Amino acid sequence: SMSHCFLQGFSQCEEGWRSYDERCYFFSSDMKSWHDALEDCVSKASNLMSIQDIHERTWVRTQISSSIFWIGLNDVASEGNWEWSDGTDFQPWETNQPDNWQNNEDCVHIRGTEHQDTGKLNDLPCSSTYPFICQKGGNNLRCSCLISLLIVLLIAHNDQSIVLVSYTG
Repeated sequence: SMSHCFLQGFSQCEEGWRSYDERCYFFSSDMKSWHDALEDCVSKASNLMSIQDIHERTWVRTQISSSIFWIGLNDVASEGNWEWSDGTDFQPWETNQPDNWQNNEDCVHIRGTEHQDTGKLNDLPCSSTYPFICQKGGNNLRCSCLISLLIVLLIAHNDQSIVLVSYTG
Protein backbone atom coordinates (compact mmCIF):
# COMPACT_ATOMS: atom_id res chain seq x y z
CA SER A 1 0.00 0.00 0.00
CA MET A 2 0.97 3.62 -0.35
CA SER A 3 1.38 4.19 3.38
CA HIS A 4 3.63 1.12 3.43
CA CYS A 5 5.85 2.84 0.85
CA PHE A 6 6.12 5.98 2.95
CA LEU A 7 6.74 4.07 6.18
CA GLN A 8 9.41 1.91 4.62
CA GLY A 9 11.20 4.97 3.25
CA PHE A 10 11.16 3.39 -0.21
CA SER A 11 12.71 0.20 1.06
CA GLN A 12 12.77 -2.30 -1.78
CA CYS A 13 11.47 -5.11 0.43
CA GLU A 14 8.07 -5.85 1.87
CA GLU A 15 7.41 -5.84 5.58
CA GLY A 16 9.18 -8.62 7.47
CA TRP A 17 11.93 -8.91 4.85
CA ARG A 18 15.45 -7.50 5.15
CA SER A 19 17.16 -5.67 2.32
CA TYR A 20 20.72 -6.17 1.10
CA ASP A 21 22.24 -5.28 -2.30
CA GLU A 22 18.97 -5.16 -4.26
CA ARG A 23 17.73 -8.43 -2.83
CA CYS A 24 15.24 -9.20 -0.09
CA TYR A 25 15.69 -11.81 2.64
CA PHE A 26 13.20 -13.45 4.95
CA PHE A 27 14.65 -14.99 8.13
CA SER A 28 12.11 -17.49 9.45
CA SER A 29 11.50 -17.92 13.13
CA ASP A 30 9.81 -21.30 12.71
CA MET A 31 11.68 -24.58 12.24
CA LYS A 32 11.14 -26.74 9.15
CA SER A 33 12.82 -29.57 7.30
CA TRP A 34 14.78 -28.44 4.24
CA HIS A 35 12.05 -29.50 1.78
CA ASP A 36 9.30 -27.82 3.81
CA ALA A 37 11.47 -24.69 4.06
CA LEU A 38 11.89 -24.65 0.27
CA GLU A 39 8.12 -25.04 -0.17
CA ASP A 40 7.53 -22.15 2.26
CA CYS A 41 9.94 -19.87 0.36
CA VAL A 42 8.33 -20.77 -2.99
CA SER A 43 4.91 -19.92 -1.51
CA LYS A 44 6.36 -16.46 -0.78
CA ALA A 45 7.42 -16.07 -4.45
CA SER A 46 11.06 -16.59 -3.45
CA ASN A 47 13.62 -19.37 -3.08
CA LEU A 48 15.83 -20.66 -0.30
CA MET A 49 18.77 -18.30 -0.03
CA SER A 50 21.76 -18.75 -2.31
CA ILE A 51 25.05 -17.05 -1.46
CA GLN A 52 26.33 -15.16 -4.51
CA ASP A 53 29.70 -13.97 -3.18
CA ILE A 54 31.89 -13.32 -0.14
CA HIS A 55 30.22 -9.94 0.55
CA GLU A 56 26.78 -11.48 0.80
CA ARG A 57 28.13 -14.22 3.06
CA THR A 58 29.71 -11.59 5.33
CA TRP A 59 26.39 -9.68 5.49
CA VAL A 60 24.45 -12.84 6.37
CA ARG A 61 26.91 -13.53 9.19
CA THR A 62 25.93 -10.20 10.75
CA GLN A 63 22.24 -11.18 10.62
CA ILE A 64 22.13 -14.66 12.13
CA SER A 65 23.86 -14.56 15.56
CA SER A 66 24.17 -18.06 17.00
CA SER A 67 21.34 -19.69 15.03
CA ILE A 68 21.93 -21.91 12.04
CA PHE A 69 19.64 -21.58 9.02
CA TRP A 70 18.77 -23.76 6.05
CA ILE A 71 19.84 -22.29 2.71
CA GLY A 72 19.30 -23.57 -0.84
CA LEU A 73 22.42 -25.69 -1.41
CA ASN A 74 21.77 -29.44 -1.70
CA ASP A 75 22.81 -32.65 -3.45
CA VAL A 76 19.37 -34.27 -3.32
CA ALA A 77 19.35 -34.96 -7.09
CA SER A 78 22.71 -36.78 -7.14
CA GLU A 79 25.14 -37.45 -4.29
CA GLY A 80 28.21 -35.20 -4.36
CA ASN A 81 26.79 -32.91 -7.05
CA TRP A 82 26.02 -29.82 -4.94
CA GLU A 83 23.66 -27.28 -6.45
CA TRP A 84 21.69 -24.29 -5.25
CA SER A 85 17.90 -24.52 -5.47
CA ASP A 86 18.07 -21.34 -7.65
CA GLY A 87 21.11 -22.29 -9.79
CA THR A 88 23.88 -20.07 -8.24
CA ASP A 89 27.57 -21.25 -8.30
CA PHE A 90 29.46 -19.87 -5.25
CA GLN A 91 30.09 -22.48 -2.46
CA PRO A 92 31.98 -21.30 0.68
CA TRP A 93 32.22 -24.63 2.54
CA GLU A 94 33.69 -24.86 6.01
CA THR A 95 36.90 -26.92 6.43
CA ASN A 96 36.46 -30.64 5.67
CA GLN A 97 32.87 -30.17 4.49
CA PRO A 98 30.73 -31.44 2.86
CA ASP A 99 31.28 -34.85 4.44
CA ASN A 100 27.91 -36.62 3.91
CA TRP A 101 28.28 -37.98 7.47
CA GLN A 102 26.67 -41.43 7.87
CA ASN A 103 25.73 -41.20 4.19
CA ASN A 104 22.75 -39.06 5.13
CA GLU A 105 23.53 -35.38 4.56
CA ASP A 106 22.08 -33.86 1.41
CA CYS A 107 21.04 -30.36 2.51
CA VAL A 108 23.05 -27.35 3.64
CA HIS A 109 22.84 -24.82 6.44
CA ILE A 110 24.93 -21.73 7.12
CA ARG A 111 26.85 -21.65 10.43
CA GLY A 112 25.97 -19.12 13.11
CA THR A 113 28.33 -17.89 15.82
CA GLU A 114 27.84 -21.21 17.63
CA HIS A 115 30.77 -22.48 15.54
CA GLN A 116 34.28 -21.22 14.76
CA ASP A 117 33.46 -21.34 11.03
CA THR A 118 30.65 -18.76 11.34
CA GLY A 119 29.10 -17.97 7.95
CA LYS A 120 30.45 -21.12 6.29
CA LEU A 121 28.43 -24.03 4.98
CA ASN A 122 27.85 -27.51 6.37
CA ASP A 123 25.77 -30.45 5.15
CA LEU A 124 23.09 -32.04 7.35
CA PRO A 125 20.19 -34.50 6.96
CA CYS A 126 17.36 -32.77 5.05
CA SER A 127 14.82 -34.02 7.59
CA SER A 128 16.42 -32.01 10.44
CA THR A 129 14.35 -28.95 11.34
CA TYR A 130 15.94 -25.50 11.44
CA PRO A 131 14.91 -21.94 10.71
CA PHE A 132 15.59 -20.93 7.10
CA ILE A 133 16.31 -17.93 4.90
CA CYS A 134 14.26 -17.09 1.80
CA GLN A 135 15.60 -14.69 -0.82
CA LYS A 136 14.22 -12.80 -3.80
CA GLY A 137 15.15 -9.89 -6.00
CA GLY A 138 13.89 -6.54 -4.75
CA ASN A 139 13.84 -4.30 -7.82
CA ASN A 140 10.20 -4.69 -8.88
CA LEU A 141 9.06 -3.90 -5.34
CA ARG A 142 10.96 -0.62 -5.39
CA CYS A 143 9.52 0.27 -8.81
CA SER A 144 5.93 -0.42 -7.79
CA CYS A 145 6.47 1.80 -4.76
CA LEU A 146 7.81 4.67 -6.85
CA ILE A 147 5.04 4.30 -9.43
CA SER A 148 2.38 4.42 -6.73
CA LEU A 149 3.99 7.55 -5.27
CA LEU A 150 3.93 9.22 -8.70
CA ILE A 151 0.23 8.38 -9.10
CA VAL A 152 -0.53 10.01 -5.74
CA LEU A 153 1.48 13.11 -6.66
CA LEU A 154 -0.29 13.43 -10.01
CA ILE A 155 -3.72 13.10 -8.42
CA ALA A 156 -2.82 15.61 -5.72
CA HIS A 157 -1.47 18.03 -8.35
CA ASN A 158 -4.53 17.76 -10.58
CA ASP A 159 -6.92 18.32 -7.68
CA GLN A 160 -4.88 21.26 -6.40
CA SER A 161 -5.53 19.92 -2.93
CA ILE A 162 -4.07 17.41 -0.56
CA VAL A 163 -5.54 14.01 -1.27
CA LEU A 164 -5.03 10.89 0.79
CA VAL A 165 -4.95 7.92 -1.53
CA SER A 166 -4.56 4.30 -0.62
CA TYR A 167 -2.97 2.54 -3.58
CA THR A 168 -2.12 -1.12 -3.42
CA GLY A 169 0.51 -2.16 -5.92
